[in-house]
Amino acid sequence: MPVGGLDKVSTFISLLRGSKLNVACLLDTFTDQKGKQKVDDLIMYKIIKEKNIRFFNEFANNGKSTADIEDLFTKEEYLKLFNAAFDKEFSVKLSDLDATVVTIIKQINKAISKDRFNHYRPANKLNQVGADKSCFSAKTLDNFEKIFTEINKLF
Repeated sequence: MPVGGLDKVSTFISLLRGSKLNVACLLDTFTDQKGKQKVDDLIMYKIIKEKNIRFFNEFANNGKSTADIEDLFTKEEYLKLFNAAFDKEFSVKLSDLDATVVTIIKQINKAISKDRFNHYRPANKLNQVGADKSCFSAKTLDNFEKIFTEINKLF
């Protein structure tokens, strides 16, 4: 279940664990010491086992050590979602993205000259259009399949 960021993970895990559920946590790659400390605290306080924490960069297949869930999609597919979600505000082309920037979210932020955009809007758009597997490339489907395979192995 999406929890809205690393700050809320411990609360949700505690709630789910109280229901005697097995829990795994899939996180955006943290890029600062504060994020690492939060994950270390989850493990130290036995909120979750270290082996049950996985990161999107393990599955993004983008050649980088940092990834968010959005990086599991091909850039073309994610831009299609982004542009549909922000059709009145922004239109970003693949050529607008700076490939030297680590994640697609940061690449888009740079292209639109914003610090942050609401990344829930593209996710909501994906839900609204009722996408099925025919909407995605084999690469994107493979990235998500790897996640489910690995998470299922934990249980």
